[in-house]
Amino acid sequence: MPARKDPNAPRPVMHWGDTSHLKVPRPAREDSTAIARKRIESNLTQTQLAEKVGVSVTSVSSWEQGKRQPGRASLIKLSEALHCTVDELLR
Repeated sequence: MPARKDPNAPRPVMHWGDTSHLKVPRPAREDSTAIARKRIESNLTQTQLAEKVGVSVTSVSSWEQGKRQPGRASLIKLSEALHCTVDELLR
């Protein structure tokens, strides 16, 4: 009979939704936006960039897919997080 696990043993702490340690940025595609290219060059995941800018991951994804454009305040925060100019992000 296999040994029983100790019911009082500490359980690993689970942080729901924290998958940033599992994701590795992929190389930028040729048709990707400047935001996607700069994020990947900076070795950031969408989740990490969203946290730095203070927006949702969905917003970052929409910007990278060209579905939406970031506002002025977000553009400034993006340029700071990605260490580039706003001009470079708008190309």
